[in-house]
Amino acid sequence: MGCDNIISGEGIWVDAQKIEAVKTWPRPTTPMEIRSFLGLAGYYRRFVEGFSSLSALLTKLTQKRAKFQWNDACEQSFLALKDRLTSASNTAKESLIAEVKERQYDDPELVKLRKRVPQLKKPLLELKRDGVLKYRGRLCVPDVVGLQDRIMLEAHYLVYSIHPRSTKMYSNIKEVYCWNDMKKNIAEFVS
Repeated sequence: MGCDNIISGEGIWVDAQKIEAVKTWPRPTTPMEIRSFLGLAGYYRRFVEGFSSLSALLTKLTQKRAKFQWNDACEQSFLALKDRLTSASNTAKESLIAEVKERQYDDPELVKLRKRVPQLKKPLLELKRDGVLKYRGRLCVPDVVGLQDRIMLEAHYLVYSIHPRSTKMYSNIKEVYCWNDMKKNIAEFVS
């Protein structure tokens, strides 16, 4: 199983194989197996509503002094976490892309560029029917507080076992997004 996310025009998400791996994850039978599952789940905790309460029973089973007794409540928590984890990436993807599109109107530079698009003879910029501004097919990310950082966070932290270096991260992000000084921002972010 690879450790990269898929970054496309629709956003950042975990590939279908990884989602399938979570769906088919077998019921843990030891504290170590629970730790392994919760380790994977921890990357996505901010997208899973009620993560702490759902994982509390499982977390207790990993404690040294706790007796390992899997019961119906543990099973329900495990199944609920698996269900929410497999749908969490889609929620993150949709909300981030939607925010980028909406916030384009908050960036004065993008507003100026938007007005120039119809006058361009050889347009590298395009204004889609839905009003979204793109540069060479990539979504223009507005320079508004925190949005570019969130894109970098998603690309950097939504992985299973390793974090990409700045060159790989830049390569992935530039396939979908563009903004001024992106390469420099990513290098600073990773360092």
